[in-house]
Amino acid sequence: MNLKMTKITVRYFAQARELAGAKEEQLEISGSSDVRTAVSKIIEIHPRLIEMERLLRVIVNGRMIDDENILLKNGDAVALLPPIAGG
Repeated sequence: MNLKMTKITVRYFAQARELAGAKEEQLEISGSSDVRTAVSKIIEIHPRLIEMERLLRVIVNGRMIDDENILLKNGDAVALLPPIAGG
């Protein structure tokens, strides 16, 4: 069986960057390549992100998304943005 692989760039911002220990990385997702699967894979790789999983905003190719079922394509950029407090 030949699974489709989708290559994406993941960018981490603010506290997500600290918890992931990376600013940016390339990731390959096999099988279903929707946003939900990508976020699950990212948290599997960087388990410290689980503490903010529900708070993360996901941005795909510069657009904030609310639908985790959106399919990703090769070359897409996914950014993880935690809530930012002001004061």
